[in-house]
Amino acid sequence: MGDLAPLATRPGGAPGLAPAPAGAPPAHSPSPASTPHTPAWLIPACSALITLSVTLWRIGGPSFWRDEGATLSAAHRSLPELIRMLSRMDAVHGLYYLLMWLLVRLAGSGELALRLPSALSMAAAAGLLTALGRRLAGPAAGLAAGLSFAAIPAVSWFGQDARPFALETAVATAASYCFARWLDDGAGNWARWYTAALIGLGLANIFGLLLIAAHGTTLLLAGRTGQPSRQAARQTARRWLAAVTAAVIFLLPLEVLA
Repeated sequence: MGDLAPLATRPGGAPGLAPAPAGAPPAHSPSPASTPHTPAWLIPACSALITLSVTLWRIGGPSFWRDEGATLSAAHRSLPELIRMLSRMDAVHGLYYLLMWLLVRLAGSGELALRLPSALSMAAAAGLLTALGRRLAGPAAGLAAGLSFAAIPAVSWFGQDARPFALETAVATAASYCFARWLDDGAGNWARWYTAALIGLGLANIFGLLLIAAHGTTLLLAGRTGQPSRQAARQTARRWLAAVTAAVIFLLPLEVLA
């Protein structure tokens, strides 16, 4: 028994075991081939498919209601008549009405045809929300956000409504995702995508640009807590203001008309 004491106190060793060769990997470390890897698109795709299934459920059952009748009326006009109408009223929905005008000529004016873009838009919003949550707080949080989004009754309602609000939701979520990626990565490409998303949001509904205030607040809080220096925070703020200004200037004719 006396010869076991030196073995028990030997550094990094266990009784009766020879030390591992130098450079050998730890016994508990998994090999790269055995490490599971989930594609980044898989979890957002699951949320999008679930949301799409929810919004497609009996989507063609109810007949058009009053507000959808406004979409149907706009889509059945000739293109010159539609443009004249938008110059007098509903300019904030101009992009949506133009898309519906084209859709009616391609797929008809049934309930399913006119409501399908809203269902697809809500599915896209769910996927983007999941990707945003995954980026900010991890895969589990992203999936929880996407599934919670699919369970909201308003998502089902507007996902089956031939009105522009689902499209606005999708583009606003895309803008928020691009904004988060830009703050995280600092890449100029994401700044350009953010500007493009803001322009798309303004074209979908000019009042959607109120989202800029939320992004500005987020940037202010991030500058106080996450930036390595005040100079870096100011530089990020200047770039954000440049992106927002470019979008607002591009949308200026619609802002005046609306």
